[in-house]
Amino acid sequence: MCIEDLHGLMEGLELGPAVPAAIRHQFDVARNAFVYSWFEHELVTLAEQHSYGVVENALRDHIVAAGGDVTKLSGLKVLYEYAYASPFNPSESISLFEFVRMLRNNLAHGHTHLLPDGSPQMMRLCADILTRLYSPRVTCGQGVQT
Repeated sequence: MCIEDLHGLMEGLELGPAVPAAIRHQFDVARNAFVYSWFEHELVTLAEQHSYGVVENALRDHIVAAGGDVTKLSGLKVLYEYAYASPFNPSESISLFEFVRMLRNNLAHGHTHLLPDGSPQMMRLCADILTRLYSPRVTCGQGVQT
């Protein structure tokens, strides 16, 4: 595998058009870290971990933009549950999010990264969550708008 292959893996990993520029920039930082893992393999872990942080920041931003108060909301699970008080697809979104949250917690709390080859797929899951979060059909705490 060469650096062009790593770039190719990230090139196809795009966010939806409604994702704000600040969130998009932070996700690009994670994508760039993944590409630079050609020079230092551990950047793969940092890229994945940063992707999870971008999801957490996006949840906070989304809640604030909808008029919510995040000062008393602590933790990724609480933010997610608040942002999706009436989920647009409860079974899929919650199970997918729980999986992402579990992986994020493992990395954030010092566990060994056992699946670095799966990082592009985990980053893709984060991209999917970000795209859904900013979908015009989803409003914080209100679910699907008709």
